[in-house]
Amino acid sequence: MDNILHIEKNLWDAAKELRSGSEITADQYVNPVLCIIFLKYAQIRFVNAQKEIETEIADLHSDWTDRQKRSYRQSADTFAAHNAIMLPDTAMLNVISKETDDNIHEALKTAVTEIESLKPELQGILPKEEFMKIPANILKQLIDKFNSVELENINEDFIGRIYEYFVNEFAKEGAQESGMFFTPKSLVEVISLIIEPDHGTILDPACGSGGMFLQAAKYCKKHGIKFQEKCSVFGQELKTTTANLCKMNLAVHSINGNIKSGINASTYYNDAHNLLGKCDFVMANPPFNDDISNINDLQSERLPFGVPVSGGKIGNYLWLQFFYSFLGEQGRAGFVLASSATTAGETKSKGKEPKESWELSVRRQLIQSQNVDVIISVPGNFFYTVALPCTLWFYDKDKKDEIKDKILFIESGGYYTQVSRNLNEWSQWQRRNIAAIVYLYRGEVDKYQQLISEYVEDVKSKFPELIFKYTLPGEYTHHSLLTAVDIKSKLEKAVSATDVLETLPMFAQYAETIKTESKQYLEYIASADKTERKGIAEQFSTLNGIDKKFNEIKKTVNTALEECSEKIQSQINTISSLEWLYSKFKDGVYSDVPGICRIADLKEVEEKNFSLSPGGYVGIEEKNDEDEIPFKERLLQISEELNVLNNQGAELMKRINENMKKILG
Repeated sequence: MDNILHIEKNLWDAAKELRSGSEITADQYVNPVLCIIFLKYAQIRFVNAQKEIETEIADLHSDWTDRQKRSYRQSADTFAAHNAIMLPDTAMLNVISKETDDNIHEALKTAVTEIESLKPELQGILPKEEFMKIPANILKQLIDKFNSVELENINEDFIGRIYEYFVNEFAKEGAQESGMFFTPKSLVEVISLIIEPDHGTILDPACGSGGMFLQAAKYCKKHGIKFQEKCSVFGQELKTTTANLCKMNLAVHSINGNIKSGINASTYYNDAHNLLGKCDFVMANPPFNDDISNINDLQSERLPFGVPVSGGKIGNYLWLQFFYSFLGEQGRAGFVLASSATTAGETKSKGKEPKESWELSVRRQLIQSQNVDVIISVPGNFFYTVALPCTLWFYDKDKKDEIKDKILFIESGGYYTQVSRNLNEWSQWQRRNIAAIVYLYRGEVDKYQQLISEYVEDVKSKFPELIFKYTLPGEYTHHSLLTAVDIKSKLEKAVSATDVLETLPMFAQYAETIKTESKQYLEYIASADKTERKGIAEQFSTLNGIDKKFNEIKKTVNTALEECSEKIQSQINTISSLEWLYSKFKDGVYSDVPGICRIADLKEVEEKNFSLSPGGYVGIEEKNDEDEIPFKERLLQISEELNVLNNQGAELMKRINENMKKILG
């Protein structure tokens, strides 16, 4: 994973640097760059499919004649069955890379034309003339970057990740209007985890670049479900250029989808796929607070809770009804809306009873339908282009009887990971913790317990990566090795969340101890005179079984220390996420947690004038005295206490000698 993150960043930095020296705009650059990544993916998928086909012939068709085998190998249908395009040589990126500057533009146009003939759904989608706007030398360098040895044997899923990464980065730069086509991955994954899109018809009526569909496919893959066999994908997108980006995105991930664009695909005025009441799942991040003027063109059958009486910024409450109307009898929906939608239409006045606004009327009827399932507040800075907070809404037309008249509210304002000064997200485990609260609300204790088990196994399986990479002389390493052995022993016996949580201060101690020991060792070798240096190099090489010159040792130790510290911190973050979840719900019994989550019945919601703002229900998080001390500081305090204990006792060195054999064996 660290390697792919490194590759993604390096490729993006290279692509960005190439453009910075030219007059190419982001809009001119985005599609050609993504097309080159697409060609790389198509080539990798083609090569892998060839291997799969040869295996298939050997295993199932060994009795065929040579002519039959040759015909099968050369069939486009055969490659399609293996989710690949049967590429001619001229569409292979490694062949295109050999073209001269004079021919590179035509070579790319030829490759695109041939792929279109083999995959008609991409007709007119991939760029052709757009390549002409980019200087040949920049195109050549881009192709070389994506045709490098580093990417030659990369997993095809990673190429898909790289493609997503570039879509993400172009969104930050505003390559598409306001970056609207990109929904933060952490929000999309939470939507997927909660609605569980594992079958039937999946619709995104504001599909942008198709991120919702990709996440649905990933959800199915993780659960052993064949997405293409079980699910049908439909999308609507007003902007044709963005819809084309979606089609490329689906193609690069081998997903077949029916995507419509243009004025006739504007969801405000058209049900482009005739899916009213037919969808099993609706997933979307529609534009916020759109100003709608042509209310006479709205279709009343898709507005079951009322047609607006006037235009204006009414887009949010049109979407609320569209999503509801698209769902079948057992359908689920998950979508993003501006936070203001949870209380829109509220009026405050003294004396006379105020007239109910259209927005409040819609929300009241929606709530009274008993199909609003979960509302989650999302803090600001989750989007690359806007800092405003938002809300995740979830409908479920097949709620269990025991929660039919209830709504789960989750307030995540204080629960997120800060990526940078202007960007927040939910980490992988934070996403799953939020979903786990929903599972418990639904009474799905098995899913919660499965997550707890995955936490335990993740910490146990990753611990071997944490042993300090290079062994220092005994006097500089005995405390860290002792702690590592203690953690190893504890994890080998761990079967529960409690067992794993007990290792949290031990991990903190391990991190601090290796830093201290490494610092002491580096200070020692820094003060060595000329005659001592040879002995130090020989001792280090003997301990580690690798030859190292004296001048290389400092860099080697620092690099290993940095890698180990990062991995320990990752483990600490994982265990901390487990602690956050397990401390609240133990073995799987849902209870309201002040400041975090609360289940409210419809009577209470009515008493609050049908407000759906989570903050009005969950209250304020309870804190004890310990919470006033920063979490990291508490860990370090515990670490210091354990260090004192480890320094005591005459048995210390004996244990070290015994445990050295265990950890290195």
